[in-house]
Amino acid sequence: MSGSEVAAKVLSLLAGGAVAAGTILLQEIVQKAVASIAFLAPFSAEISSALVAILAGVLGLLTVYVINGLRNEFAMRRKQDVDSERRHTVELLHMRRSYLVLDHAEDRISDEILRTKNFVENIGSDLEEIQSESKRSIDTYSASIEHLETLSLSLIR
Repeated sequence: MSGSEVAAKVLSLLAGGAVAAGTILLQEIVQKAVASIAFLAPFSAEISSALVAILAGVLGLLTVYVINGLRNEFAMRRKQDVDSERRHTVELLHMRRSYLVLDHAEDRISDEILRTKNFVENIGSDLEEIQSESKRSIDTYSASIEHLETLSLSLIR
């Protein structure tokens, strides 16, 4: 048995004892009340015993019902607390997963930025190489044109 079950049993026993003590006191009061009625006086002990027995049974059942109701209410609240805690844990796990996804995405974006930067730098060096080669070709072409002009002038003369 768990601690709460033991506590419920102890509380039920204490409540039963209180009801029993109350019925003993109540029997004296009821017997005197019934004895004060003239035509019921000879049967006052039997009538008071029956009334008190019925009342004791009802009070005992009512006590057990109230104790079980309180126990069920506490169990329901505990279940709600556990459910709420479970929901918070699940939400926390979702947030943690989202954080990890975002962190991974950030790493991938950083890697992609570095790769793109290196690509652009390589394009820049390739462009410089193409530019210098183009300049050499233009210089060679210009020199060839000047040489042709010189030759054509010398042939004309």
